[in-house]
Amino acid sequence: DIVGSSTIVGSDGAGGERLVPSHMRRVGSGAAMATVEQSDDRFALKDMAMLFTSIDGRQTVPRAETAAGQRVIEAIPEATELHSDAQYFVSCIELQGAGRLQRSHGPNGDIWQDTYDAYDQWDQAGTKVVPKVAEHQSLEKVLTGELPLMPWVVNRLADLAAGLGAHFHQPRPAVVRQY
Repeated sequence: DIVGSSTIVGSDGAGGERLVPSHMRRVGSGAAMATVEQSDDRFALKDMAMLFTSIDGRQTVPRAETAAGQRVIEAIPEATELHSDAQYFVSCIELQGAGRLQRSHGPNGDIWQDTYDAYDQWDQAGTKVVPKVAEHQSLEKVLTGELPLMPWVVNRLADLAAGLGAHFHQPRPAVVRQY
């Protein structure tokens, strides 16, 4: 059971396909977790789970990134680390007081309010972390020890999942051609 054996999760958002007119374009949210076996000179992906989806409302990547984080928090309470390469999400998730109020009444207020409610339940003990992970880094940086392995793995998989979420929720080509 991967949820029982991995507590590090990645989440991300992705923009839609450039060939689709912007007013028709759909963004996607994605998340991933994995277990990896590592030896001195190699590692192997043992298990992995990914989720990808579209989002309701405004179709922006920051909104998709927030939705991805929210879905992880709600679906995987066992997670102890939620890695995201989205500065918007990471910097806003731990806001308190007036900062939260401002986000909850801003353009993505509906999703932020739900995310804050879920985050508060998820992190009741104050022990969960949502670190910013450097996006789109090479495997070489992991192999040289510049980046830790698991955050890199879940970030890469979450990026793939978000891209799939955006891809599979685009309008069909016939609809775009009619436009």
